[in-house]
Amino acid sequence: MTIETLNQVFRWMAAILPFVLAVAGVGALITGNIINTRRDANIGARVEEARKLAGPRTLNDKDQNNIKAALEPFRGTSYDLSFPPIVGPAFERPLLQLEPGSYLINHLIGTLASAGWELRSVEGSVPKTLLPSGQAFMSLGVAEVKPNASIPNIFIGQITGVSGVKICWPQNDEKLLQSAEALAHALNKAQIWTDFDLPPPNNSIPAGTFTSHAVHVVIGTKPF
Repeated sequence: MTIETLNQVFRWMAAILPFVLAVAGVGALITGNIINTRRDANIGARVEEARKLAGPRTLNDKDQNNIKAALEPFRGTSYDLSFPPIVGPAFERPLLQLEPGSYLINHLIGTLASAGWELRSVEGSVPKTLLPSGQAFMSLGVAEVKPNASIPNIFIGQITGVSGVKICWPQNDEKLLQSAEALAHALNKAQIWTDFDLPPPNNSIPAGTFTSHAVHVVIGTKPF
């Protein structure tokens, strides 16, 4: 390479260097903004998750829509419901608040009804109580309610000593196994601490407690 050619190469490099630096600067700015946006989004999501885990258990509109979408493929699934006895002033007990400010039971009944799931009375040896009329009516689902519809009598189980939510299913029922697994997964995605438990009698729930041919939903006390 002659000295003239080398000189031309240097001149060409000097001519394009400002353009390269400009592109590099813009690229660094754009990618930096993307990184910061993602970091802020992750921090925001973690803060929201921590706030939800620390507060009373509820399902917001987004949670309810996501759970409904996950469970609609299993429309027609029967389930029963158990939770600890509700304490507190008599006028507040029909709200079914397991902890102050928690509307998990109400939200779950309404969401499962909207997904086409059918709430049945608990069978077996577990102590039972009648579900309040408001929640019993809610279990029908808006689409199913007809003029002059009667409110069903639905008995729910009274179970103590359970922490978080437990989802169980009858042994050797593959269809209900898939339904139960989908429900447990959807609740965990909504930051509702849920165990997908083995069927009776291979879990901590007393055998003979539940309803035949139904997914068993046990809502216990808040785990933390």
